[in-house]
Amino acid sequence: MSVTVIRLLFYLVWFTGAIVQAYYSVIAPDEAYYWMFSNRMAWGYFDHPPVIAFLIKVGYSAFENELGVRLLPVLFSTASIYILERILKPKNLTIFFLLISSVGILHFIGFTAIPDSPLLFFFVIFLLLYKKFLKASSLGLSVALGVVMALMCLSKYHGVLLIGLVVISNLRLLKEKYAWVSILVASVVLFPHLLWQISFDFPSLSYHLFERSSEDYKLSHTLEYLVGQLFVLGPLTGLLFFISCYKMKSSNQFEKTMKFLFWGGYVFFLIMSFKGRVEPHWTLYAVMPGMYFGYRYVESLKRSTSIVSIICFASLMLIIPVRVLVVVESPMDRVWGFKSLLKKYRLKNDMLLIEDVAEGKPVAFMNSYQKASVYGFYTNKESFSLNNDAGRRNQFNIWHSEEEFRGRTVTIVPNYDEGYFTTLPKASRLTRYIHMDNFQNFYNLTIELIKPPEVVLELDTLNIAIRLTSPINYTDHISSNREMPTYLQVWINQKESEFSSFRKIKVAKEMLSERTLVSVEIPRESGEYELELNLKTGWFPPSKKSVKHSFVIKNESDLKE
Repeated sequence: MSVTVIRLLFYLVWFTGAIVQAYYSVIAPDEAYYWMFSNRMAWGYFDHPPVIAFLIKVGYSAFENELGVRLLPVLFSTASIYILERILKPKNLTIFFLLISSVGILHFIGFTAIPDSPLLFFFVIFLLLYKKFLKASSLGLSVALGVVMALMCLSKYHGVLLIGLVVISNLRLLKEKYAWVSILVASVVLFPHLLWQISFDFPSLSYHLFERSSEDYKLSHTLEYLVGQLFVLGPLTGLLFFISCYKMKSSNQFEKTMKFLFWGGYVFFLIMSFKGRVEPHWTLYAVMPGMYFGYRYVESLKRSTSIVSIICFASLMLIIPVRVLVVVESPMDRVWGFKSLLKKYRLKNDMLLIEDVAEGKPVAFMNSYQKASVYGFYTNKESFSLNNDAGRRNQFNIWHSEEEFRGRTVTIVPNYDEGYFTTLPKASRLTRYIHMDNFQNFYNLTIELIKPPEVVLELDTLNIAIRLTSPINYTDHISSNREMPTYLQVWINQKESEFSSFRKIKVAKEMLSERTLVSVEIPRESGEYELELNLKTGWFPPSKKSVKHSFVIKNESDLKE
């Protein structure tokens, strides 16, 4: 069989398989979330840059179904393999294609609409251009590199890390004038996104650097990250890629950079695991340098074709059944390990059941931008994420979605249980709902603590000055639903003792944007205490992360000392 036939057959089978899978697989929550992005095109979104939204917009304009959402990512994933082939220039195409077919995550990236797909595509283009740049830099190449660098960053913020690792691996670039041209071009292309970030007070930066990884350190985060990396590049090729990147020597600057990209990213995210949970697929880009050295290493072995054939066959025996299970519901949906993987492809029927009970009313999913997005995709009805103290901010906060439905009758799908909720029959998982007339919620209302106390004397009460502020005028709404009033809740407690003081104050329109004095009982014992304030509307959980402040109570003798 000729080289041309082998190449044509592989890409035809790979692309066709991805297209079929993209058409028949139920939309996943994250994909539906990005589809929601595409309905409101912008230069940025709360937790992601805009390229994935643009790709979905283009594909969905051709096919208004799952295939439309995934069409361009499918094209990009297939093209990424071809460009890698051009970089590697494998002498034995059979070995190259067998290795590609053995990497499970490439199969799934191949048919899903997630930011990793364009990131991988632009990253491999960047590698191709960078390889040429190292041989002979030019103005044209530097401009092309700058555009691709920007597109990497606009696909996923990991692009910044990849560019940084390339520069660190080759510091001579800092003396290269054309490298600075690339940086200038990238900055120009990224400027609209920067303006978007500024206009919304850098929500993406705040979320990814502070909100997302604000937990205390857990050993499980690091262990999960380390174990997961073998599977990201696997299921069986992961160990091979790590061995090959360790054993193969770099023969030029390009290969030195490829090694630095491979190991540097792993070290960076290992460090990040000490700050919070790291998603295993964040190192997905390492597939490219892993494949580069993996192929060269295998090619150097005796009986290389038979070795890779065994690896490929064994891998496909694991990969293909999982691809089928994504489409077809089976008893495997309830098996540990498969359950967490497949449940995200099983939301469609539940969303249709919710549509029936909602009877045309907008649906608010409590702390679930994923379900709100899947519901919107499959029903083409109004939905939003109703966020509160127990969840995290997301794009629905940027859109101020709750403002669109204020005063209307809304179906609430809570994420906890109360006796007055109704259970949704026939749902695949326990789902509850309740209809709410005159929907009112005040997530954007925040508490400002004015001159918080640091040291106070033993008293019966403590006077606290606060101000309630919001970018939205709530004056006409704060008291409009008498069944769901909003309260300011104030606690004073001490961890070392059982003392706890609590006061609940109904919020009136007169309190909005005005300085308010709140009195709360405090203990008559000196020590360190914590003051906590939050806002709660009706039976909803507190709508905002609590304001917490530590202070000390001292008696007069303590002050004299």
